[in-house]
Amino acid sequence: MRTSAAASRDDSPEQAQAPKQAPEVWSAELASAFGLAARGVLPTGSLRSAPLGRATTFRVAGAPQSLHHERPDGDALKVCLQRRGRAIVRQGDRDVEIGPGELVVYDTARPYAIRFAGEWESAVLTAPRAGLRLRADEERGLLLQPIAVDGGPASVLGHLLADSLRDPVATVADPASQERLGRIGEAGMALLASLVTVPVTSDDDAMRERVLAFVRARLADPGLGHAQVAHEHGMSPRTLNRLFEGHPSVTDTIRELRLLGLRDDLTNPAHARRTVMALAGRWGFVDQAHVTRAFRARFGVTPARLRCESR
Repeated sequence: MRTSAAASRDDSPEQAQAPKQAPEVWSAELASAFGLAARGVLPTGSLRSAPLGRATTFRVAGAPQSLHHERPDGDALKVCLQRRGRAIVRQGDRDVEIGPGELVVYDTARPYAIRFAGEWESAVLTAPRAGLRLRADEERGLLLQPIAVDGGPASVLGHLLADSLRDPVATVADPASQERLGRIGEAGMALLASLVTVPVTSDDDAMRERVLAFVRARLADPGLGHAQVAHEHGMSPRTLNRLFEGHPSVTDTIRELRLLGLRDDLTNPAHARRTVMALAGRWGFVDQAHVTRAFRARFGVTPARLRCESR
């Protein structure tokens, strides 16, 4: 089994600084942070956390134990990156085992259980489902799949999870630091979304996935549109229309992803000091009147009103 050096460093200084807590304290922290409970003899462990805007990262370590989450209380996805020891995640009728240098994603809105063998350490990221902006089939392709963090986006995500709690800025509660941490969280969610693998059953499916990946990567480009997407993929606009028959059109997809991105930014405390149009520009919008009309038509409220209501 392949192991990422960044994800499995057993000599990190934080290990010596995180003594195991008394069983009662540890159980209370598990319940507060994750809604987890242990069965049988109370185990021991240690936990650190850092807020990353809409996401949260944790460093968790402990002795062998079996934990259960039977009261779904959120709409978030959770990433567990194993740094030491082994873990088995069970959700529904599926069991997934991961070792050092591997991660798995599961759904906190459904019951699950985790069993840790031996002395173990994990890096954990919780991210709101809405922030990932995944289709249902994309989410299914991400959940409960052991993923090695030995290259590509998974490796970058592994480094982010392993290093985020060692960053001194995580303990500084000033606005600039909070904005920086929020950007780190957004990067983590983008990396998580990029790990999606969707089963491809035809050449058309494969081309649609390439087109959608191209669209997501270029939403900030004001010139992104049907004609540009067709040109970049060597096809006519009419052929692109046929490719997406029975699916949301490219134009509708671009508009929807941009509006969802803007909505998320407007409710993100990390962007509280930016103007509405500065945030809209991050998603390729250039005309304020157009943004306001499109946003109100989609969400029933103007961008400015949503920002006020979310504070």
